[in-house]
Amino acid sequence: MNRVALARMNSNEAAERAGHEDRTVVITRPVRSADRAAAFLSGPGTCRFEILVSPLLTIVPMAPEIDLSDFAAVVLTSENAVLFTDFSNMPKQMPAYCIGEGTAAAAAEAGFSARAAENSSDSLISLAIREHALGKLLYLRGRHAANDVAGMLDQAGLPSEEVIVYDQVPASLNAEARKALIQRRCVFPVFSPRTAEILADEAEFAPDIGHTICCLSTKVANAFRLNWNCTVAPEPTLASILRMTRDVAAGPAA
Repeated sequence: MNRVALARMNSNEAAERAGHEDRTVVITRPVRSADRAAAFLSGPGTCRFEILVSPLLTIVPMAPEIDLSDFAAVVLTSENAVLFTDFSNMPKQMPAYCIGEGTAAAAAEAGFSARAAENSSDSLISLAIREHALGKLLYLRGRHAANDVAGMLDQAGLPSEEVIVYDQVPASLNAEARKALIQRRCVFPVFSPRTAEILADEAEFAPDIGHTICCLSTKVANAFRLNWNCTVAPEPTLASILRMTRDVAAGPAA
């Protein structure tokens, strides 16, 4: 269990605290991503609320080494495809078309010439159409994917192959998160339909005391079957959903 302690409030912040002091934000992303989200939510100027980390997915590597010799570029929809793959034979500065700045940053650190699309498959396809010239693309992905990116690439006239390089294994809410669901109003930022489904199964026992799910998209919201408060981020980006989560957690009771 990871618990984040926030900085001491000044007197004005203390006055603002009434009405949201019983809030807990529960981050369910895999550990590396969860730690970054917690750091964002506990940054300077943030109101005091408890932050717990309870990953609902564990990333398990499946393909330790990838042969890139027959491909002109890679397509990446998650930084996990970079973090858990051996690219020791990668051509220097091979292009990588990525969803999101986080994935692009991981790809650049691995030695790719990374291009970042916005946080959607449609934006990724548009980026590849706009910037890719010749050669086959290799889409590296997890076992469970919300969209058929390889099919979208082929439909766009961009020949591609896909390789599953990691699995996303479901995990249970930890004891601290389960306790919080009983005692405190919890706010869950959720980034994928699969995580929403797992959370609904894991949190079915929780009493109706005003829990909220903050969703990256309407697709995520539609996958969550419990009758909680539900909000959808204005934009499908990490910063947008975390700002919304912070505002919900710091705001007055619903």
